[in-house]
Amino acid sequence: MLGAERTRCGAALLATGLLLAATACSGDAPDAKPAHARPAPGTPAPSPKDLNTGDFNGDGYDDYAGYVVANSKGPDKRYSTHLVIVYGSAKGLRPEWSQRHTGVAGGGLFRADLDGDGYTDLIAGRPDTRREGTPNEGSVGAYPGRYTGANGARVWWGGPRGLSAPDDLAVPKDTRLLAVADFDGDGRTDLLDAGFKKSPDEPRVRDATDGRLLLGPYDRDGAPARTVPLDLGQDGWATPARATTGDFDGDGRAEVLLHYQCVDYEDETTPPCHQLETREGTADGGLPAAPALEAALSDLKLWNGYDGITADVGDADGDGLADLLVKDTIGSGDGVVRVLYGARSGLGTGRDTATVAPDLGGSFGSPAAVGDMTGDGRPDLLISAPNFRNHDGRLTLVPGTSDGSPAPIDGATSMDSTTEGLPGTRNPYEWNDFTADPPLLDVNGDDHDDAVLFLPLYEKRKGMFLVVYGTDDGLTPDRTAHFTPADVGVSRSL
Repeated sequence: MLGAERTRCGAALLATGLLLAATACSGDAPDAKPAHARPAPGTPAPSPKDLNTGDFNGDGYDDYAGYVVANSKGPDKRYSTHLVIVYGSAKGLRPEWSQRHTGVAGGGLFRADLDGDGYTDLIAGRPDTRREGTPNEGSVGAYPGRYTGANGARVWWGGPRGLSAPDDLAVPKDTRLLAVADFDGDGRTDLLDAGFKKSPDEPRVRDATDGRLLLGPYDRDGAPARTVPLDLGQDGWATPARATTGDFDGDGRAEVLLHYQCVDYEDETTPPCHQLETREGTADGGLPAAPALEAALSDLKLWNGYDGITADVGDADGDGLADLLVKDTIGSGDGVVRVLYGARSGLGTGRDTATVAPDLGGSFGSPAAVGDMTGDGRPDLLISAPNFRNHDGRLTLVPGTSDGSPAPIDGATSMDSTTEGLPGTRNPYEWNDFTADPPLLDVNGDDHDDAVLFLPLYEKRKGMFLVVYGTDDGLTPDRTAHFTPADVGVSRSL
């Protein structure tokens, strides 16, 4: 995220909650366990436009939040999910200033000021703990079967001493939280419930439901001001699996790309399923189709595997409008990133689309994050290639330029698990997952955004957090820090 005097790529700017993680696998009872002390109290943002969504306690340093999944060596292969919060400081992330919550059951994490008090809150869905299936033998951090539904949403309220214990939001228990953004343009945070559709003969625990917009403002009782029903099922059995949101035209209302996991049914009467739908927020709380947004994507050879189209959002040219970073493919099958720029007239209608193509194979391009890692006030692109070298992963930092476009690829810096000078012990059999999820965070307040990676197979499969600090020279192994799950109270016995 861009520093104190710079524009931050957060909810206030892009009208989007930033998805941090989506690992899910725990059925434990909720349990908040502060691992260590808290940082000194901070102060709230004076206005929504000044909100830094990276900072939960208002002390000027961004804070990390993410899931760590562990399982035991026992015959039951018991899984547990831990939500870990580590607070930033002038010395970077401080494991001694951390919180750990168990029994959170995973789900996407979103950062936004839900109650309008000037502090960033952490919001997550509550997947249903009833499951189908069993864990995959020998897997690490794998899902223990499929979650069969949803179970509402919860919030960790931000404040001067950091995040609170989790509170359940007063939303319907069958809510399946998909996105957090300002959809109606009133300056307050709204929630998007995906709903749930199924074929008539599909055995599932929960019943089919429509989607909903759960519109703010919210107060500390966690209830939405009003609810607007939505049909997101494509007139059939489809259910959106993920969403990408951003205010691409600067009208104050978020647009949304709905990503569907489409399954081919043998029944020819089954309605068709489209992997991507585009919608736009309206002042009255609606979410109608957005044909202009769909047209902006029509010329792309979008990657469309089972998990759907891959896209991220950030202000890639520093003009204050959200831009869309889409993983695409070229004729050779290699992955590239297309940057579609926001404009007052709509996404892709202004400056030409930029392409980043480093020749790293088909996996390059997901996830992609925007921030100023080089500290020059220009947005940079940090792009992952998760399948590089047998799922070992690789990071590529593409600097920004004075005209707002990405620098030529030969000006990029890269890093992976074999880079000399990095701390920790890598898994020699690869599969190290050397990738970084958005958002980028300035955890030490030096006006250089940083990347925080969790490497599950490092340290003999006990895992390691790696902080890659931003520098004037890009990615450098001598500007890193690391700590382990055990340092924040999580024991991964694998």
